[in-house]
Amino acid sequence: NYGVWEDEFRDLGLEGCIEHVWRDTIVYLDDGDPILIGRSYGRVSRHLLHEELLKRCVESGVSYLSSKVERIIETANGQSLIACEQNITVPCRLATVASGAASGKLLEYEVGGPRVSVQTAYGVEVEVENNPYDPSLMVFMDYRDFVKHKVECIETQYPTFLYAMSMTPTRVFFEE
Repeated sequence: NYGVWEDEFRDLGLEGCIEHVWRDTIVYLDDGDPILIGRSYGRVSRHLLHEELLKRCVESGVSYLSSKVERIIETANGQSLIACEQNITVPCRLATVASGAASGKLLEYEVGGPRVSVQTAYGVEVEVENNPYDPSLMVFMDYRDFVKHKVECIETQYPTFLYAMSMTPTRVFFEE
């Protein structure tokens, strides 16, 4: 599941890849008044985005290599060499690692620097009888359940929030 600010995807010419749009986003910090962000939010269709990006790659002459990256080597001239399986090396100006928590296998972090952090999330799309959220609003952050906890435990030191996309009055994607 992938959500985006609608205006940013429109600026990229990718608005056709959005499968659902909410007119606004909302944040609940506590039981007080919620905060309306004032920006529409969209749920991206992975399939439509995949098709569009592949089409753009073909039109631009991009080639695709199906291989596992084994390491990234920085060269003296500021470029990088991507070392892949089967002794394939790909030179590039900018290497972007988008492998989440597995990035540590490819990147060298500053010795003595701050610990590397990772973000994890668990999401599920479900049918519900009583959706507590306005289906016209995308719930960007709902901290209300977290602020109610009075129990002293390690989890209370790290706030979590709920992210909710109401697809219909009875179908909601939840993520924590």
